[in-house]
Amino acid sequence: SCITYEDYSKAVDQVAFLLKDLYKHYRRYTRSKGEEPPDLKLVVEEVRRDDLNIDLLAQKAQRSPSQRERDRRARDQEQRTK
Repeated sequence: SCITYEDYSKAVDQVAFLLKDLYKHYRRYTRSKGEEPPDLKLVVEEVRRDDLNIDLLAQKAQRSPSQRERDRRARDQEQRTK
């Protein structure tokens, strides 16, 4: 548990780094077995922050299927540019 948002943000970054490293090693392991590794990627999305009165779950429930698809494509594009 983190007291400040800065600490929380650092923790998220550290976990993301560890997971990406794990994915890298898993891809290497899978290739060593002669298999094609799955396309693993990290997606971090906050949907609720009581301290900031943010509840994106309710907002997400109101989106149309086409808006959900546009949002998914935007997230995918953002991940590719990182």
